[in-house]
Amino acid sequence: MNLDAILSQLIPHLFGVWRYRLAAMLTMTGCVVLTSAYVLTLPSEYVASAKVYVDTENLVRPLLRGLTVNDDVLNDVQLMTRALKSRPQLEKLARQSDLDIHATDDVQFENLVSALGKQISIAPDRQNVYTISYQNTNRAKAIEVTGNLLDNFVEDTLGSGREDSQQAETALRREIDDYERRLTEAEQRLKDFKQRNVGLMPGADGDYYAQLEVALSELEKSEKELRIIQQRTRALRAQIEGEEPVFGIMPQRGGSQVSSLDPEIRVLQERIANLSVEFTEKHPEVVRTRRALDDLLAQREDEIANRPIPINPATGNLDLNPIYQSLRIQLNDAQVEAAAYQAILADQRGKVKELRELVDVVPEVEANLNRLNRDYEVVNNRYQEMLGRWEALQTSKRVNTGTNSVQFRVIEPTFAAQDPVGPPRNLFILVGLVFSIAVGVGVAVLLHLLNPCIHTSGQIRMMYPDLNVIGSVAVVWSDSVRARKIIRTRLLVSFAVLVVVGTIGLSFVAETPAQMVQTLLARL
Repeated sequence: MNLDAILSQLIPHLFGVWRYRLAAMLTMTGCVVLTSAYVLTLPSEYVASAKVYVDTENLVRPLLRGLTVNDDVLNDVQLMTRALKSRPQLEKLARQSDLDIHATDDVQFENLVSALGKQISIAPDRQNVYTISYQNTNRAKAIEVTGNLLDNFVEDTLGSGREDSQQAETALRREIDDYERRLTEAEQRLKDFKQRNVGLMPGADGDYYAQLEVALSELEKSEKELRIIQQRTRALRAQIEGEEPVFGIMPQRGGSQVSSLDPEIRVLQERIANLSVEFTEKHPEVVRTRRALDDLLAQREDEIANRPIPINPATGNLDLNPIYQSLRIQLNDAQVEAAAYQAILADQRGKVKELRELVDVVPEVEANLNRLNRDYEVVNNRYQEMLGRWEALQTSKRVNTGTNSVQFRVIEPTFAAQDPVGPPRNLFILVGLVFSIAVGVGVAVLLHLLNPCIHTSGQIRMMYPDLNVIGSVAVVWSDSVRARKIIRTRLLVSFAVLVVVGTIGLSFVAETPAQMVQTLLARL
């Protein structure tokens, strides 16, 4: 569809609107008056606000970290900000600020509480500053409600900490009493069990299997030691029996048979006797010791041979020989040691036998004892933990008595500006003006559609395409009629401009007449 076709269809409607211009103007004027009056009667909205700083960096808190209860203060404050908008808190605030005096039934009170929750705002920022605001049509009431809200915020946050502390103390005391009772019962069970199983419980040597292993190891060690002693005894006895003829027939040369080298010789002989039990004759230590012994014996022979004093053969008694006496002493010591090991072995065998006989009893006793000890340790550890928490809680209470863990500093006290923040009357009035113009034009179009009128020949051709239009005759008005029409048109346009300009001007100064209207309505 081209532009000419659109204009051809639009122009008749424009003529129709101009035809009913007076009705459109009256309708627009009435709508403007009504909408403007309604906007002026809307109650003004005032916003009261207050800013409070939540100081959680108490100087005492870092010094007592680890000694007191580690509570998250900021988390408690945030929870309290959400709790202030809960239904119980809103009902409390409504009654505290006398907002409920106009609520005559439960439905109105319910609407009041719902509206109150939407009108309250608690907004925190990154510096722990909380802005509390409330909007109401009454400036004084907005200030009052905001002040009460600020007081509730501070008091409930501090009171919540004290209430939580009391509840925690009660619950913790109850837990401590319960664990103390359980600990006493565990101690009694452990004591009774030990009394019933005296001698069957593991000691410092470990549990049953460890004791049995130690006993078997000691028994094996003692048997080995006894075998070594018995071999040494046999070796000493063989040496004594083999040396007796030698001492009896050896010729006596020189003086006395006693020499200064005899102690060293005895030491080497004892060492050879001990080494021969553990090693063979070809062992390097045995060979080296025997070589040293041979050298000393040679020196001893030379020393005795070179003595000038002769010796009487009759004095060569075997019992008085120091070497023979040393061997006899070693043999006696070995026999005594063997007898001692026999007694030790008897005791050890008896212990091993006793442990083996208790193979079904002792492990069960040890298992029950371990279970009782484990239960006791668990209860005791929990009891000690509860006592630690109790001490931390008491320390927190003592510290918080002198200093609060959180402090509130009011940065901006409760304040509400004299100028209302709403509603946006200037915008509403302008919107009402546009709406009124649209309604006026719509009324004119409706009247034209109800009472159509043909203004041009083109309309006839469009409405009746089969009809041949020969021509058209224009209306010729007299000068007096034309003058009256021009005057009426100018008056109508002037009135329309006056209404539009007046409405726009009213939008800029809407607050002053709105206050006057509201004051008048309040007096009525």
